[in-house]
Amino acid sequence: MPLPSELIERLADAGARRELGRVLDRLASERAPVEHGEWFPTLTQSGAVAATVDYAWYTLVGRFALVQARLVVTGSGVAGNSVIVGGQPSALRPRRSGAIATLGVFTLFDASVALYVGSVEAVAAQAWRLTAHNQGDYVGITPNFGLANTDVLGFACVYERE
Repeated sequence: MPLPSELIERLADAGARRELGRVLDRLASERAPVEHGEWFPTLTQSGAVAATVDYAWYTLVGRFALVQARLVVTGSGVAGNSVIVGGQPSALRPRRSGAIATLGVFTLFDASVALYVGSVEAVAAQAWRLTAHNQGDYVGITPNFGLANTDVLGFACVYERE
């Protein structure tokens, strides 16, 4: 049986839904406690960025959390700074210092320019950053832009929690 951290890494792959189903089935067979609810993610980009939460749901199954959200930006961020998602419903299980964990995927529609797709990465227990495919840094730095009114961020992540 793989370690939980290995399961998390597998969930970031293309077969994430299938693997998640296996994990949830296994946990259900072990009668792991399940909790569902809404949460209120926060956005920062060198300061708080106002956003309307279209939806933000979570499911906690044993030590695992599945979260998904869609936010519509109503404020603005500061270009040259990474976009950070916070306010998670459950803290990420601590990793060794400096380790970056890939938790899931995101889409970010920058209303004035483009659509970015990439991975959500945990650089701290409750500070998640976005890395667009084929870019060299976190979103907001590369590509360099500030969040602005009507930008839309959607994401889904699975992680092992404390």
